[in-house]
Amino acid sequence: MQTVQHTVDVCVVGGGLSGLCAAVAAARQGASVVLMHDRPVLGGNASSEIRVWVQGAYGSWDASVRETGLIEEIMLDTLAGNPGCSWSLWDLALHALAQRQPGLTTLLNCACVAGEVEGLRVRGVRGWQGTTQTWHEVHATQFIDASGDSILAMLSGAEVRRGREAASEFREPDASAAASDITMGNSLLFIWRDMGSPQPFHAPDWAYRYPTEAEAPRHPAYFHASSPNGGDGSFYVETGGRLDTIHDAEALREELLKIGLGLVDHLKNHGDHGMEQLNLEWFGMLPGKRESWRYVGDVVFTENDAAQGTVFPDIVAYGGWPIDDHHPDGTLSREGDSDHVWHKVACPYGIPYRALYSRSHDNLLCAGRNISATHLGLCTTRV
Repeated sequence: MQTVQHTVDVCVVGGGLSGLCAAVAAARQGASVVLMHDRPVLGGNASSEIRVWVQGAYGSWDASVRETGLIEEIMLDTLAGNPGCSWSLWDLALHALAQRQPGLTTLLNCACVAGEVEGLRVRGVRGWQGTTQTWHEVHATQFIDASGDSILAMLSGAEVRRGREAASEFREPDASAAASDITMGNSLLFIWRDMGSPQPFHAPDWAYRYPTEAEAPRHPAYFHASSPNGGDGSFYVETGGRLDTIHDAEALREELLKIGLGLVDHLKNHGDHGMEQLNLEWFGMLPGKRESWRYVGDVVFTENDAAQGTVFPDIVAYGGWPIDDHHPDGTLSREGDSDHVWHKVACPYGIPYRALYSRSHDNLLCAGRNISATHLGLCTTRV
């Protein structure tokens, strides 16, 4: 097997929106950058593989708030070149942003599997690119973990936390009474299209069956937008917060497929749901993940910081999405009227630089859903 060596200023692991923005921003500041990503398309949860639309702070409690910076640039490019909001063209727009950026090298289909650590510094990472049967070794001065699951923390031993904090730890009013490893679950998105005439649906024999409304998982009375910023109807199924969303990920995917296809069967073939003319156009095969390991920085961003709009002296980013706390059982939950609860935040609120790096290592930053935050802080910053 061949091995390719890369020596750069910055190595970003994970090509979701946060990793892509981190890599492009670093390159625009003159750094040489490698972006290592284990999928063929960029965007992570916002790629065509998972299809979570881009919303963030805007469109929540205050419709006048909108994103700036690279997210605004990407959205404007999409509106100009992809007015029909095709998911494939959205993938292409993200790919083009990376490809046209001088100083940025992308390693797609390349999974980070090993790290080289010396003292409190990460010296290098090793990735396997299965499509080319090639090892890529990247040595850098600075590393940014945007992998979502904090793979560089696992490889370097950096300090992390997982699950839900007790209310007493950070004095969060909506936190649990006791700490636990419970997280928010994983989701699969399903997309409908109205065909204008009755459409049959025959579920595979391995899908679950829900012949009655009482047996069926919770399902929405409305459809979400399913394109990057608007489009056809969709719904998602979610579960797994009481399991390990990393190590149980493959089992969770199979479970979500059985639940989702069973729910489609219920909506189409059992009872009057007004969906006779809807056709199942697409369903995800790669679950979207909300929560796993989070770094610990010099600041741990909390529910109180989001709700009160703490004015940190080192604000480098803004959020504004509500605290959106999903039940660990997701759509299988029988508690309350919804599978998640909302708490208002100051819109916008500031996110400090000190929540975007590891306090235990000297050259390791983080971006996306693995930043230094409590469970409830994550419930807003992740969006």
